[in-house]
Amino acid sequence: MFSRIQWVSALDSSLSLRLKSPVHGHAGPCTAETPSLFASGLAGDGLWLELRDNQILAPFSARFSRCNATGQQLCWRHSSGLVMQLDFPHHTAQQLGQGFVWAVPEQTSVSAGQLIAQFDLGFLAQGNTPLGVMLKLHPHPKINRIYCRAGYHRAFSDDLLALELSS
Repeated sequence: MFSRIQWVSALDSSLSLRLKSPVHGHAGPCTAETPSLFASGLAGDGLWLELRDNQILAPFSARFSRCNATGQQLCWRHSSGLVMQLDFPHHTAQQLGQGFVWAVPEQTSVSAGQLIAQFDLGFLAQGNTPLGVMLKLHPHPKINRIYCRAGYHRAFSDDLLALELSS
């Protein structure tokens, strides 16, 4: 479904450019339970993370921004041009930002591993459906392929992605 993402059971040790997960969660391809915009592939190259804890940590040192007060869309922009985006489902915007406690301002430079926010997992989930987020990498001319290890990832502890760069 997503052209540049390859799902693997283990990340290739020869790929040295790795990105940490910004959240504790279970990574997997989009499924029938994934919100339709993400599952359609129209939202871009990405993966679904079913959240397991209530923290968001900076995956790398970058300029951090969030698109609105609700925190529905978070972005980290590295000086190299790499952009990682984390999108919470649309229903979280209906809570008008409630459920998030921000540790950093909307536009700020952050260090790798820095706490960005804590959120109320139960409050933001809909009914019995676990809360999930879409993680995307914006197109970058140097990225040839993206590898992702399916399974559980701890925020800023586990490598979520490995990037194969164009030569």
